[in-house]
Amino acid sequence: FTQVILATVYSQYGDQVTERVKQGHKNRLSGIRLAFDTLRTPDKLTKHGKQEDVVRFDQFVALVQMLRNFSGYSLIDEQYLRVCFEALDDDKSESLNAQEFVDMCAVLQTKFYVTKRDSWVREQLEGSACGGLFERAMSNGAEGPDFGCCPPAWAESKFSGSLFDKMMNVILGMNVVWMVVQSVYDLNDIPEPSWFFTIDMIFSFGYTLEVAMKLCWWSFEEYWVSNDNRFDFVTTMVLAGAGIAVLCFNVSRDFLRLLNLLRLVRLLKALNNIPAYEETVATICRMITTCGDVLVMNMLMIYLWSAWGL
Repeated sequence: FTQVILATVYSQYGDQVTERVKQGHKNRLSGIRLAFDTLRTPDKLTKHGKQEDVVRFDQFVALVQMLRNFSGYSLIDEQYLRVCFEALDDDKSESLNAQEFVDMCAVLQTKFYVTKRDSWVREQLEGSACGGLFERAMSNGAEGPDFGCCPPAWAESKFSGSLFDKMMNVILGMNVVWMVVQSVYDLNDIPEPSWFFTIDMIFSFGYTLEVAMKLCWWSFEEYWVSNDNRFDFVTTMVLAGAGIAVLCFNVSRDFLRLLNLLRLVRLLKALNNIPAYEETVATICRMITTCGDVLVMNMLMIYLWSAWGL
C-alpha cells in the first residue's frame, strides 16, 4: 500500500515538475522576445540573405548595463561581451537577429572564469629542452586547443591521461594497497617494523610533488578553479603539516594515521577516470537534486506509516 501511494505521489510530482519547467521556458522565451521587440532597430537589415529585425551591439550593451543593477552578470567587462557578440554574429553585421538574440541571452546566464592559464615557470621554459620534457610529462598529446585544467564538457582535456597523471594514479593505488597492509597488521595485533614509519612519511610528503608540478604548469588562478585541485591542495598541505609535526614536535604517529584516511577520499578522484563510474555519480547527483521534495515526502510517509503502526 505504501509503495502504491509513493508511486502515485512521484507520478504527480513528476508531471508537475515537467509542466513547471515547460512553462518556465515559455515565459523565459516570451520575455526575451518582448525585449527583442523593444530593442530592435526601426528598419530591417539584411542578414543571411533576407530582411530581418535586428538588435545592434550598442543597444544590447545598454540592456546588459541596465540589468546589472538588478542581478550580477558574469560578463562584467565589455570586451568579453564583445567576444560573445561577435561569436554569435555569423555574418559580422554588428547586429543579432531574433534567434541570435535568444542565444546571446542564454550565454549571459553562463558563469565564466577568466584566468591566466600558464604559470611563470611554464612561460620561462617554453621553447627550451626542459620545456619540451615538461610538456611531454604534463600533456597527453591530444589535438586541439588547451583549455587548461578545467576544459568544457565538449572539449578533451590535455592533462587527463598524461604521463604525470598516470604516475600519480599509480602512486595513489600503491597508497591504498599500503593502507590495506597496515590495517591487516593493526587488526591482527602484529608488531609493525620500524620502516613502516618511513613509508608513511614518504606518502605524506609525496603528494606535494603533484601540487608543485601542477602549479609549475598552470597559474594558481587556473589551478584554483578546479574543485578537485582545491581538495588536493588542502589535503596535501594537511598531510605534509602532520608529517612535519610528527618529525619535529613528537606528535603521536596515530595522529598521522587518522589523517591518512583523507587519502581514501582521493581514491574517488581516481575513479573519475572510469566513464561508467562518472556517469553513475552524475546520475545520482541529478536524482537527489531533482527529487528532493519527493525524498522528503517518502521519509514523511514512512514516518507516518510507522507511527500509525505503533
